[in-house]
Amino acid sequence: MKCLRLLTAIALSVAATHPALAADPIFPPGVRVGLTPLVGLTAAKTFAGFESNDQSVKVLVTELPADAYAEVANAFKGNPAVMFELFNEPFGTNVYANWVAGINSSAPSGQSASDLSILRNGGTYDNGYWYQCNNGCNLTGGTEYLAANTGPFQVAGMQAMVNAIRATGATNVILSNPIGWAGQIQTWLSAMPTDPAGQLAAGWHEDGTGTSDAQAVLAAGFPIVITEAYSIGDATFTWAMANHVGFSYWAWVDWGSPNSVLMNAQTHAPGNQGTSLKSSYCTQPSVNSASPCPITSTASPPPRRPTRG
Repeated sequence: MKCLRLLTAIALSVAATHPALAADPIFPPGVRVGLTPLVGLTAAKTFAGFESNDQSVKVLVTELPADAYAEVANAFKGNPAVMFELFNEPFGTNVYANWVAGINSSAPSGQSASDLSILRNGGTYDNGYWYQCNNGCNLTGGTEYLAANTGPFQVAGMQAMVNAIRATGATNVILSNPIGWAGQIQTWLSAMPTDPAGQLAAGWHEDGTGTSDAQAVLAAGFPIVITEAYSIGDATFTWAMANHVGFSYWAWVDWGSPNSVLMNAQTHAPGNQGTSLKSSYCTQPSVNSASPCPITSTASPPPRRPTRG
C-alpha cells in the first residue's frame, strides 16, 4: 500500500492550504485544512483525507498547533544548513485589499483582526474561508466567495511559531513569508515576527510587487530568499543575482513548456533552464565544491507562470 502523509508541519503551514484555481477545496470531516485533491482521489470515508478508488493511494491530512514546530526544530536544529520556512504561502482572506491593509487596521467582518495581525500574532476567521478569484475559476472576478464546507478556524501566528522553534535552542535561519501567497513583500516589514536569535529572513514568491519593495527589506538589514521564482533571466532574477539574494526556481517539473524544465525527470540530464540557472549560481561566491563551476549556458527564458487570481 502506498501512503502519502501530508502533514502541515512538514509543509510548515498551519491554518489551511491553497485551493487550485479551477475548483473549491474539499475539507475532510473534522479538519479545517482544505485541499483540491489530485485527479483520481476523492474524500476518504474512514479517515481524514483522500484516497483512490482502489485505496492503493491514501493522503492523510492533519492539523498541528504551533507547539508542533518545536518537534520539527528538535529534529533539525543540529544541522545549520536547514532553514525553517514557517508558512509557505499565507493567504488570509485571499482578498487583496485585506492583504495590504495596515496591521493595526480594523478587522474585516468575520475575523478577529486584520490579515497582517493574524499572520503575526494569530487569531480567528469566524466565517470560514473567503476567497476572491479573478481568473481561471469560472466565477465573477473581484467577487468574494465562501468556500463550501468551511467553518470558523484558529490560526497560529508566526510569532508563536518562532517562539516554539527558539525554545528548543535551535538557531537555524527562519524564513517568514509575507501575506498574499508569499507575494506581497511590501507588507513584510510591518508584519514580521521578532526573532531573539537574530536569524530571521524574508521568504518571497515572485507573485506580488516588484524588486523596489524587496530592496527595502534588504535595506532594513534582512536577507531575502526567493523560494518560488518563475523565470530565469528576467528582471527579478537579474536583481537577485546582483544583490546576493537566494533564488530557488518554482519547480523541477514542466510548467507550461518543455523549455521550463530544469532537468529531465527520467535521465536527470540538465535542461537549458537548469544549465542557465547553475551558470548564474556560478557567478556567486562559492559555498562548497559539490557542484563545480564554471558551466556554459545555452538557455532561453521560459514562459512566465500564470499569476493567481
